[in-house]
Amino acid sequence: MSNWGQRLKTIRTAGGFTQPQMARLLGNVTPFVVCRWESGKFPVPSHVRLLLKGIEQAATMGGDGVAHILGFLDENADTIGDDGS
Repeated sequence: MSNWGQRLKTIRTAGGFTQPQMARLLGNVTPFVVCRWESGKFPVPSHVRLLLKGIEQAATMGGDGVAHILGFLDENADTIGDDGS
């Protein structure tokens, strides 16, 4: 398992998300891709690594940063446009 794959799995499980749920939050990829990222069979793309860094940083700022950010993403996944707005 790659370092980034392990970080992804740690964040996903800390937030209480399944691989299908995480796949949706990370840009509507398939659960198969999340599984492959976590196992190190596919490299974690730079945009996902950037998101993971942000989640980790928020978690160090106190409170339940991981669940808060993942919850925000989950609540707003349908309203965020393709251009990120």
